[in-house]
Amino acid sequence: MACRFDCNLHQRGKRNTKKLIKGVWLYEIDPVENRIPKYLEIAIDCKNWNTLPLAGGWLDQPAAMTNRMKVAYRLYNGFVEYRKFRKTGGESWVTWQKENKNLIDMIASLAKGEYD
Repeated sequence: MACRFDCNLHQRGKRNTKKLIKGVWLYEIDPVENRIPKYLEIAIDCKNWNTLPLAGGWLDQPAAMTNRMKVAYRLYNGFVEYRKFRKTGGESWVTWQKENKNLIDMIASLAKGEYD
């Protein structure tokens, strides 16, 4: 079971991506100490309530906001999967690492503090 880690942003959504990635990472490490990033919170709420963040349809939503929500949610799910597979270890961990090389590299640089 591989996570789909695709962090390609379009249009204006490329701004502050590193800040968003770092915020999601810090929240995943320690949710008590670190505040949840607003785009992740909105994405989780939208997923739980099965709604869109603003009135109207999908095309009425700001593109940058929906892109950042998508990135934050995918990153969070990727970090959760990383933690789950790392705990299980064994062959599934090795396979997961091979399938998600980009995410593993990002986590390694975040853990070293090099992702600024």
